[in-house]
Amino acid sequence: MDPKVRKQVLRLISNGMYVVTSRVADGHAAATITWLTQVSFDPPLLSLGVRPGSRISEALHESRRAVVHILGTDQQAIAKSFFVAPEVDTQGGVLTIGGHAFEPTDAGARLLDARAWMTCQVIDTLDCGGDHNLMVLEVIAVGEDGEVEPLTVQTSPWSYGG
Repeated sequence: MDPKVRKQVLRLISNGMYVVTSRVADGHAAATITWLTQVSFDPPLLSLGVRPGSRISEALHESRRAVVHILGTDQQAIAKSFFVAPEVDTQGGVLTIGGHAFEPTDAGARLLDARAWMTCQVIDTLDCGGDHNLMVLEVIAVGEDGEVEPLTVQTSPWSYGG
């Protein structure tokens, strides 16, 4: 298999850009995630690709809970804020992660600027031997703040995959 062609073809798979948060004993974790898809209607299940050893992976394993945030096409700056492990701050009584305001929740923290969000329970993790693990999440609550055209990797200036 030609590695260049493989990369080009795999990057044709449609991927959204999401911010995932989770809570750990010493605070919160957040990351931009692109490998997420729905895999079941009843119950509503998602599959999520997460790099093992990352702070968000450790938080998901510890808490077994997550908040998945859907960003709009005009929110590329927010997605970029979570490409690397962001700083968490609580000065003035407001929780900020990566400079963005969040509301603490039992599952992690809800990004106040997110257009839609899902609170999830981690059901299972599968180590397939690759550089990302597969996590299965059950959606247990949802919310939205108006209509949204979701931000995707294809509509952003970035590429991830291949």
